[in-house]
Amino acid sequence: MVKPRQSARVKQSPKNNAPSPIMQKEVIVAIIGVVGTILIAILNKYLPSTLSPIPTPTPIVVIVTETSFPTVTATPNTSSDCLQGMAYIPGGTFTLGGVDADAKPNEKPIRKIYLDPYCIDINEVSNTAYLNYLSSAQIHQSTPYPNDNNPVVNVTWYEANKFCQYFDKTLPSEYQWEKAARGSNDNRIYPWGNSRDLNKANIENLQFIMSFVDEFESGGSPYGVLNMAGNAAEWTQDWYVENWYEEIPEFGKNPSGPESAESSTKVVRGGSLVEIWENARVSARFGTIAPDQSRDYLGFRCVSLPLK
Repeated sequence: MVKPRQSARVKQSPKNNAPSPIMQKEVIVAIIGVVGTILIAILNKYLPSTLSPIPTPTPIVVIVTETSFPTVTATPNTSSDCLQGMAYIPGGTFTLGGVDADAKPNEKPIRKIYLDPYCIDINEVSNTAYLNYLSSAQIHQSTPYPNDNNPVVNVTWYEANKFCQYFDKTLPSEYQWEKAARGSNDNRIYPWGNSRDLNKANIENLQFIMSFVDEFESGGSPYGVLNMAGNAAEWTQDWYVENWYEEIPEFGKNPSGPESAESSTKVVRGGSLVEIWENARVSARFGTIAPDQSRDYLGFRCVSLPLK
């Protein structure tokens, strides 16, 4: 695996900031109206007094509505119930598991399960956030982390879990992770829908250049959570068992994960920047990495209970 050039940055995903043709026409008309009004005032000042002044036309007023500007595809579902930088995920049922032709056996059977409300980080934990944590917690770390807005990688599950606990949070269960990526009552394949769009995620990046954690807004989930497909893959709280979904009852409420005795690896979600599209689906789950191991493409985010 090639080492990530974490200080480099992928070109920003295209954002349509150009005004619409209708808005351009309105602005041109307004400018013409203003210039005409000024010109008439000058002519009236210097015309002979015997001539009638040229009447000043009624000014054209252009009202620019909010719909004249581009809007963000997925607005974070922020709430006063969550800490800053976290999205609120309401309680309720959602579809867990692979719903498409690329679904693997470990994503089945499909289940409808209920989760209590929770909050999840909108962005993956960045290098800067991790460095600030190490300084605040007075933890000496031999691994050099750059001070930038790329996702922190090369952290073990234990290190990621310790970070979350320091802020009274936890790593998400794989159920919490999937609901935040897919939404409620939705069978979408990717966080933004079913299309494979490189403008919405950092996937199949053979140059192995990480994106900033706040890029790809148009690829946000229904709750506005970013980079849940591609970029850095993410640790979850749960131990990995291949056929675990067979143990989850339909319409189960807040199902638990496997016990540690049943597995030696943790569930990883979200794929990474070098994954193929099939491995970046919201239901794709992987279980080949032990909690004391790290990877140069593996990061994390945290969850917490609502504040009230």
